[in-house]
Amino acid sequence: MERWQEGKVQSSITCAVIKENEMTYAFNNCEFTKINLDKSPNHDYLIKGEWLNTGEDHEVVVKAPDLFKYHQGELIQNCFPYLSNKDREFLMTGTWLEPEEE
Repeated sequence: MERWQEGKVQSSITCAVIKENEMTYAFNNCEFTKINLDKSPNHDYLIKGEWLNTGEDHEVVVKAPDLFKYHQGELIQNCFPYLSNKDREFLMTGTWLEPEEE
């Protein structure tokens, strides 16, 4: 699966565009550890990393079959419906801004 695809902005400048559902941050900056190996091949992965905007540690657990589906091109929200929006955003970008209260 390609992580980057070539794209063009309105001018003639060519730039790299991240695919909409790409877990770029997690793949490049986080540690993946297999856990619950007794459930193999349906084990889980513990994904550990830091929030870019706060430096705080964060952990996310995903099911191995769901990660496989993601690698096959499924959308992140379809592969990991049990994760919060915040956890999915962590996997994609490593950042999260809390919504402002009105």
